This record gives sequence, C-alpha cells and structure tokens, in this order.
Amino acid sequence: MPNDQNKLTNGLTVVDLSLQKVEFCTASIGAIVVFFMMLAGAAEIFLRSLFNSPIPGYLEAVEISIVAFAVLPISYCYQRDGHLKMDLIVRRSSGRRMWIYKTFATATALAFILFILPYVFDFYRNSLVLGDSTMNMEWPIWPSKLAAVVGLSVFAMRLAIELVASLRMLAVPNATEIALPKQADPLKEAID
Repeated sequence: MPNDQNKLTNGLTVVDLSLQKVEFCTASIGAIVVFFMMLAGAAEIFLRSLFNSPIPGYLEAVEISIVAFAVLPISYCYQRDGHLKMDLIVRRSSGRRMWIYKTFATATALAFILFILPYVFDFYRNSLVLGDSTMNMEWPIWPSKLAAVVGLSVFAMRLAIELVASLRMLAVPNATEIALPKQADPLKEAID
C-alpha cells in the first residue's frame, strides 16, 4: 500500500507541474491580450478626443478579446486560490470533514464544466464551419470561441487533478498536500 501511495504522489506531482506550465501559458496569453487592449483603449481615447477619429472596429475587437482574458486564466487563478470560490464552510472545518467538502465541491465543479464543455465546443465548431463574423468589420469570431474551449478544457484538467488529490487526502488526511490549490490566509493577506 505505501508503494501505491508513492506512485500516486509522484504521478500527481508530475501531472500537476506539467499542467502548471500550461496554465501559466494560458494566463500569459490572457495577460498579453489585456495589455494590448489597454493600449488600444488609450489610443482610441486619444484619437477620438484629439482628432475625432476613432479606431475602426475597436468595440468589436474588445468583444472578441474578452473571452481570452476572462476564460484563459481561470485555471491559473484557481490553482493559485484566486477569488473563484466561496469556501466559508471548508475553512471552518478540518480533517476528513474538510476533505469531504472539498471533494464534493471539486466533483460538482468538474461535473458542471464537463457538462457545458461539449456545448462550448459545438459553438466553436459551428462558428468555424459557418464563417461566423462580427457585424461591421466582419472579423471571424471562432478564435474567441476556441479560447473558451481551451480555457475550460485546462480548467477541467485542473479540477480532475484536484479531485484525485482530494480523494487521496480523504483516504490519508495526514498526507502531504500536493496538486491542490494553495490556500491563502486572509489575515496574512490583509497584513501584507
């Protein structure tokens, strides 16, 4: 049994570290999109105010890019215990009870993501096949729908890893926590 635990621990560690690299990449893409949209927004304000000449298609570019910076970083934020969940009950519990709550919450979230993911993929596929585009500039919309598929798929992988890690902690509550979001201490964050 201890050998099986070591294999599980090592496997979880490898998969978690690999997924963290993917999460960093998707979050970086989202950050780059936000940066360029910020520059475009400043240019839009400058050109509109001084020269009465707005950037053509600016609003459509914003609409298309929102998905990239809203969905792509979700898994990264979740893994870092960002503001994606409400865990008042979990924080007030400990031991097996806490791991029961965490396992249930993770399983529920994973079930929801796996439920909606095929529909999100269908929206992407339909947009690609039909040539869906924006109204004025006729820019293709499929890249933003692909970003939703990628972001939710990475998030589903994060939740699946966390579910396995939570089940491991449920079985052995005194084991070292791996492949789980790093819980921040609200008091420490307030002081920092």
